[in-house]
Parts: sequence; structure tokens; C-alpha cells
Amino acid sequence: MKLKDFIVCDDIRFELGNKFSLIGTYFSRILVGPKGDEVRLPLMLKLGVLIRLVSDDQDILPQEFRLRYNLNGKEAALVTGILERTVKDSQDLILPIVIHLPIAEFGKLSFDLEFSRNGEATLALKHFHSLDVILVSGKQAELNL
Repeated sequence: MKLKDFIVCDDIRFELGNKFSLIGTYFSRILVGPKGDEVRLPLMLKLGVLIRLVSDDQDILPQEFRLRYNLNGKEAALVTGILERTVKDSQDLILPIVIHLPIAEFGKLSFDLEFSRNGEATLALKHFHSLDVILVSGKQAELNL
């Protein structure tokens, strides 16, 4: 089993025809601007993650997953779940997750991802993807600097 896509965005919407719309895709940083005069911490940041895995015939299908959000090396949130897919088919495993992430400080947001079956990891990735969460002034946020 191999991680094919890990996309971070503001929101994920489910569309007719079995499609996803990703709103506000992030690449290397998340800019947080003030609402009003100042930013008050902690704040809640709506964040979507779209995960796509591909497998071949030899792969063991996972039964559960864990996605840990780390902010400056400390766990900020943990999402766990049971996977319904139990039979191999030609489709990729696609996992859309949207949470409200508590931001207590600005800095480096990284992710740990683990898929397992019967308690044994089938895929484990630590701090494999990261973004900078940055406070910007109102003008900077408008200009997207």
C-alpha cells in the first residue's frame, strides 16, 4: 500500500457523481489573519485533508487508521476510524477528513498517518508532510503574502 495523495485544504465537499471539491488548497503555509483588530489564541481552524492510497494484489487491506496533527512537535488533534472496505477492488482507498483544529500557537504543522490491521501497522508515516501556520496582518492576508 502506498500513499498517492495527501492534500490539505480549508474544506472538502461531496458532489453528485461521486466527486469531491477541495476548497482553499494549501501547499506550504497557512496564513491566518485577524478577524477584527487582533487574533486571539487559541483559535479553531477548519481544515480538510484528502488522503488517497493505492494498493496492489499483495497488499494487506487496513481495518483502521490514525491521523495525528502535530503543532510545533506537540499533538494538537487525533482522528481515528474504522475502514469499511474489506474486499480488494480496482478502486483507490480515498479518505476525506474535515476537522476544526485548535491552534494554540503559530508554527510548524505536521502529520503522522498510520493504517493498521489487527493492531499491526500496514503503513506508518511520521512527520511526512508539514506546513507553516503564520500570523499575518490584515493587509498581508488580503495580498496573500
